[in-house]
Amino acid sequence: MSQLHILILSPAVASSNNGNWRTAERWQRFLAPAGAVDIAQDWLGQDLSAVIALNARRCADSIARLHRDCPHTPLAVVLTGTDVYAEDLATDSQVQHSLQCASHIVVLQAEALQRLTPAQARKARVILQSAPRLLRHDKSRRCFDLVAVGHLREEKDR
Repeated sequence: MSQLHILILSPAVASSNNGNWRTAERWQRFLAPAGAVDIAQDWLGQDLSAVIALNARRCADSIARLHRDCPHTPLAVVLTGTDVYAEDLATDSQVQHSLQCASHIVVLQAEALQRLTPAQARKARVILQSAPRLLRHDKSRRCFDLVAVGHLREEKDR
């Protein structure tokens, strides 16, 4: 069996150090045992086993070209924060076209499924990237420390 060659499309580069880049880097490590896993901002026409696109709008050009030129290549479009929180799902024709091209749709939280059409939801899977809730064992403590790790922005308050 030949090794897979997977491309992760990310609108972000390593120097940006944002959520999309961190997700791309983490998924590259997870998938590395299956074969070669590259991260790039654009699809350059190469033959691939599969493509994972992080962000339906920002990767829309590559998604459209891949679907046109290699329609049988599995394509997972991951709806990242900007896709979900900035209302791109409801208003952006590029996002809608990306989701139509996708053979698989990934959302990073279950609530995002509610923003998809029934046809999109049938192709969708939830991949949680957060830790499970921890139970507090010391009931005598009245306060706790909280750490939020992420690229927090205004559109994520919606």
